Order: sequence, then C-alpha cells, then structure tokens
Amino acid sequence: QLIILLSLQAVINAASAPAWASLIGDMMSQEQRGHITAAINTSAAIGSILATLLSGLFLNLSSSSKTFTELKIVLMISALLGIIASITTLKIKSKDAGLYNRFSITEALFQMRRQKDFMLFTTLTFFFSYFQSIPWPLFAITQVKILNITMLQVAYMTIINSVFALIFRPIVGKMVDRVGRKTLIVVGRTGIFIVPLTYIVATDVSQLYVMNALLGVMMVFSEIAVFAYLLDITPQSLRSSYIAVYNATLAVATFLGSLSGGFIAEFISQSFLKGNLIESINIMYLISSLGRFLFGLSFISIKERYDKKTTFVKELNEFLSYVERKAGEIELEEKSEYEEII
Repeated sequence: QLIILLSLQAVINAASAPAWASLIGDMMSQEQRGHITAAINTSAAIGSILATLLSGLFLNLSSSSKTFTELKIVLMISALLGIIASITTLKIKSKDAGLYNRFSITEALFQMRRQKDFMLFTTLTFFFSYFQSIPWPLFAITQVKILNITMLQVAYMTIINSVFALIFRPIVGKMVDRVGRKTLIVVGRTGIFIVPLTYIVATDVSQLYVMNALLGVMMVFSEIAVFAYLLDITPQSLRSSYIAVYNATLAVATFLGSLSGGFIAEFISQSFLKGNLIESINIMYLISSLGRFLFGLSFISIKERYDKKTTFVKELNEFLSYVERKAGEIELEEKSEYEEII
C-alpha cells in the first residue's frame, strides 16, 4: 500500500510541476525571474527544514520505541498540510485561459522540434544529467566501505549542503537578473565535477563536508539560472508542455545514468579487476567527473536570451569587495570593543 501511495504521489507531483512552473512564470517579468525564483525556493527550503526538525522532534518525544501509528500521524499531518497548500493556490490569479487553448498536443510537439534554443538546451541537459547521475548509486558504497561514515555524518553533510544553499540562494538570484543565465548555468553545471573527484581522493568525512558546502553553492547556480532560462526560451502559451518534456528528458537521463553506473561498475569489477569493486567505482567516478565537466562546458553553446546588465566577473568582484568591507567593519568593531574593555 505504501508503494502504491508513493507512486501515486510521484505521478501527481510530476503532473503538477509543469503547471506550477508555468503559473510562476506568468507572474513575474523577465527582469525579476532570478530573485523571485530564489525567494520562492528559499521559502520552500526553510519550510522543509522546519518540517524535518518538527517531525523528528515529535518522533523523539513521543516514545522510546517508535510505532507505525506515530509515523502515520506525521504522514497524515504532512498530507493535510500539502492539501491545504494546494487549495490556497486556487486563489492565485492566472492569465486568460483562452491563451492556452490554441494548440493541440501534436502542434505543441511540432513547435518544440522547431524551437532550436529549447532542443539544444534539452539535448545538452540529457547528456549532462546522464553523466551526473552515473555515480549516484555508488556514493553510498564509498561512504560505508571506505570512509566508514555514520548516518549522523550523512545528516551533517546534508545540513551543510542545505545551509550553504540557503545562504547563497538570494545572492545568486539577484546575480541571475544582472549577469544573465548562460554564464551561471555553465559555472554551476561545470563546477559539480568536483563531487566524484572528491570521493576518489577523500580519506575522511571532513573532506566531504567541504565538498558539500561547495556543492550547495554550485547547485544553487544551476537551480535558479536553469529555471529562468527555461522561462526565457519557452513560449507562454505552451510553457507547461515544454517544461513537461524537459522534466521527462531529465528523468530518463538520470534513470539511465544511475542504472548503467551500477551495472558498468559491477561489470568492470568482475571482468577486468578480479572483483575489485572499489577500483571499478573509482573508474566510474572519473568517467562521471569528465562527463560533467565537458558537458557542463558545452552549455557555452546556448544563446543568452536576456539583456544582461553586467558581467559575471564584475559582479563577482563587487560581491568579494562587499564581503571584504563587511569583514573590515566587523574587525574594527571587535577592536573597538576590546579597547573599551582594556
């Protein structure tokens, strides 16, 4: 029953995602897409963190041995809040419905094939996502068999990743609206090549903590810039259909990548390395890292459809100068307080 319910939930989420993206896209101008997307995602992240903490606290306080009844209470509350949140979206005003009834599904698919920006971006995303997902089933093996990581340490890695993403999401959102989407997509997607490389060289969990901090920032670059770019290159009347096709392509790529990653690692181990699974996993990490880097760079070939106000280098220099000034102010304040104490 649980599997059926989870499958049903996945279907509903998959169906609602394109519609939600289209609705959000209708509500903001091209110049606002970065920072508004960042604000929405930040709110969602904060809500997710609070929900996780509250549910964990409830389960810890309820009893020493958790029963299925207590777990059902958490799941029922989660479902109820999800229904309430869904109902509230009915109050959001959308564009005239007549605007979205001009094309059939056949016409929509035909137009997609003629939309070169969308086809190129989706094709590159497919290959990038394939190489990105190759090591996903292998990370756990390295964590357990080589680094002996505990569940608590895995939780710490997730928290570090989430915190850094939370901190940088508003900054990146504003940056997307100033420097454009293309450069940040390239930076974000190319940058995650460090993940599988880190798993090759890591000798203890502290190195994974640092990697997850960097990963949180890189993923935010991709998360916001990709969504803004999709809104830029998709026609308003067919946006849901375009994003549905993009999401389906992404799902197929990650499924094939994860599946082949595990099978190929096992095949290399048994056929060429006399059962040495760890070495074959490292080979898959190298393949994934190279694929992530090369196909991340390939996004240089997409066309920027946003009139950027400045360059990424200038914006980065301004941000670093701001951080330096703030650090100097804090240092002066601390020095002043210290002198008063003396």
